[in-house]
Amino acid sequence: MLDSPSTINRNRMLLMHLSFWCVYISFFLYQISRYQKEPNLDWYKILMVVSIQLIFILIISYFNYFFLLPQFLKNRKIGLFVIQFLIAFSVVMFARFHAERYLIDGYSGDNAYLYHSRFVVQVITTNFFIVVFVGLLKFVVEWLELEARKKEIENEKLTAELNFLKAQINPHFLFNTLNNLYYLAYSKSDPASRDTPDSSRSARVNTTRASFIGHARG
Repeated sequence: MLDSPSTINRNRMLLMHLSFWCVYISFFLYQISRYQKEPNLDWYKILMVVSIQLIFILIISYFNYFFLLPQFLKNRKIGLFVIQFLIAFSVVMFARFHAERYLIDGYSGDNAYLYHSRFVVQVITTNFFIVVFVGLLKFVVEWLELEARKKEIENEKLTAELNFLKAQINPHFLFNTLNNLYYLAYSKSDPASRDTPDSSRSARVNTTRASFIGHARG
């Protein structure tokens, strides 16, 4: 059994989400490992940073994706959406900074970069654009599902119209064919004209009977 267009589109979007996060994690790991000052990479520290970043960016991205954006698309209140988004984004970023400072530095201040304004701006900017990108995928999903629904409705309508035309055309086509044969046979005084009227009457009676039975069943 073939999958419906909407199911195919959902699978495509799921693959797109997974692909994006795989690329992002790979790039993030590369960036952190590249700027490590120690000669031997501290993979525990690297994985800790990646985990903190990934957990909090997933929280805010999909909170926006599954809760804030659907509300906005339903209510169309952009002011309310902006306020809710800024509050949620600020809370998540605040928790993210403190989680990283506690788990990586223990609030000791040894890793001065974690307390620098440049670090704060960089994290906020990066996370903001990631959330925006993931949010745009929501609009792509809505558009693909709308197109899929339109195609399904069009296909159902065409199928219904075709079945209706078949049911209407077949009896009339038979009547017309037999009547034309009868007319040609009669006009040429062909002996076949003796049998054709009976065939036409028989076909008309059978078709009328079938039509009556069809209406009775309906």
